[in-house]
Amino acid sequence: LVQALKFKCDMNEHNYMTIVDLILQDAGENVSEEIADDQVRAQYNTAACDAVRPHLFDIIEFISDLHVLTKVKKITNLDNIGGDIKSSLSQVVAVEMSRSSLRDSRTVSRFLPWLMSPPSVTQSTPSAFAEAVTNVRLLSWLLLGALQAVQPCLPVPISCSQYMADYIHFVLAGFADQSKQSVVHMSALFHAFHLCQLWTVYCEQAAMTANELQQSSFANILDFWARVTPAILQLLSHSKVLADMVNLHFLNTMQALQQCNSAVLCQLSAMWQPILTAYHAQIPSQLRMKLDSCENQPSLHSQPLQQWLKRVRYKISQIELQTSAASPFYNV
Repeated sequence: LVQALKFKCDMNEHNYMTIVDLILQDAGENVSEEIADDQVRAQYNTAACDAVRPHLFDIIEFISDLHVLTKVKKITNLDNIGGDIKSSLSQVVAVEMSRSSLRDSRTVSRFLPWLMSPPSVTQSTPSAFAEAVTNVRLLSWLLLGALQAVQPCLPVPISCSQYMADYIHFVLAGFADQSKQSVVHMSALFHAFHLCQLWTVYCEQAAMTANELQQSSFANILDFWARVTPAILQLLSHSKVLADMVNLHFLNTMQALQQCNSAVLCQLSAMWQPILTAYHAQIPSQLRMKLDSCENQPSLHSQPLQQWLKRVRYKISQIELQTSAASPFYNV
């Protein structure tokens, strides 16, 4: 599998997901019926988790690579399998990081050494911006994988909320200038807002699975948005064209949180109102209707997230495919 992920050998497209499913099954996760119903595999431990553990850094490299979905698509002639492979591998990494962090608090520093050292806004360069966008994409995939897990899965501690906000702040602060440098950078806004969605849902899910995290999770969500919102407002000030683009992403974020029955949505609406009224005396009617539907949310309770996660996975995969195809630096 690892050799195939490095494109050093060929593998039948069906075997990618079969092997990943074996790893997830060994980790105690739900997998396809084809794997789950196999009595031989159900009876014996495959030790697939142990086998893949030394290669987690290779898997993380695969997940973070912008161009692998295009390569997988070319090899398999299938649109969706690359995203399915990435999300399932993200789930593998998330589960392993979550388990490891119970034994070793340095797990995040080992697997994501850059997370706790976000770049400074004053040092924004094209290379630093590109690296930050790559890290934001990787974080989105990892959170997606964690949310797909059937067991409580916290690969990134809730206490890292400040670092998440700092990375998004860096991307938003540099977007107006850096997005002109490369087609690849144009997708930065999309990835930043999707990380906002996923981190909010991730924290809320953590609050539901562990009582001791409930208070800190909500406090961290509010602190996260208190840090991110000024960066959004600053980005709005550049131009009306950019403001309209930001508002579109922002409304999609609000709708996504509504679909997930986010408990903090109504608490944040007052802070978000200046975003929606940028370049308008009051909130435009079409935005007002969408905003009204987001207010007065019921209390947080368990909601099936898989359909929403599937849509997010598809959207992130498609943006990566489009960005890779548009990049002049890419050769298969």
